[in-house]
Amino acid sequence: MTEHKQLGLGTVQLGGDYGAIDHNVVPDLSDARALISLAIDSDVAFLDTAAGYGNAESVLGACLPAACPIPVVTKLPPLPEGCADIPGFVSQSVSESTANLGGTSPTTVMIHRPEDAIGPRGAEIAAALAVLKSERVVTEIGVSLYDASEIEAFPGLPDMDCIQLPVSILDQRLVASGVLRDLRAGGTQVIARSAYLQGVLLAPADEIPAPLRDLERCVAEVQVQAAALSLRPIDLCLGYLKACADVDAVVIGVKTADQLRETLEVWERPAPACDWEAFSAGESGLLDPRSWGALA
Repeated sequence: MTEHKQLGLGTVQLGGDYGAIDHNVVPDLSDARALISLAIDSDVAFLDTAAGYGNAESVLGACLPAACPIPVVTKLPPLPEGCADIPGFVSQSVSESTANLGGTSPTTVMIHRPEDAIGPRGAEIAAALAVLKSERVVTEIGVSLYDASEIEAFPGLPDMDCIQLPVSILDQRLVASGVLRDLRAGGTQVIARSAYLQGVLLAPADEIPAPLRDLERCVAEVQVQAAALSLRPIDLCLGYLKACADVDAVVIGVKTADQLRETLEVWERPAPACDWEAFSAGESGLLDPRSWGALA
């Protein structure tokens, strides 16, 4: 990655229902092609997908040009129970992702499930990825985790080029604790995800699902402060991540080309001057989507 902060496009929304807001809206193939074409033409830094995102890899593959000019990041499927051949599983998974992507080889491959990364086979999975990197099958390897305890428990961290973690204007826990600073000091690139907290941060208060109402005050504060600055919530959400010195790249998810255009326009602007720490939701358990359950 280059020295300036990068913006990547997530593609989980191409593979099925996703998000706390308008989660039943899935782009059709025509809309997906328009979205990916705009991303490539607009020099988005990378495309982010995963074997576990429904059929997102295959949809993305159908949208990519024969020679994709930007990097593609993907993530391993869940480790099969009782897997006897970790290197074989990892190698086969990368081959299958390449086939799903229409022959485009992923530039970066990450361990997706924290349970795999910090489980008893985590070190073996990391070592198998390191072999693929040494053989130049992939350029970078990484891991996707959620919190400081998982980072500490993951034995393969020294081999990882990058780590994907939740960071947002509400979720500043890994920034405040110094975990992100330490990761970067050790040479690991930090990729922030959940910039909009699955759309909750951009939603009107009356659209926030009932199980998440404890976040309503924090979301309302973002909206109030944005209005006071003649800005929109998206300006503050992306502005925080642009201003955050402990983040190297940000991956965002949108469902239409128009939403991507809006995002790119905001990304090109300087981050507003704010007391960013004032927006933090602290240690709220609702910051982890794994605790949300069914929101329907």
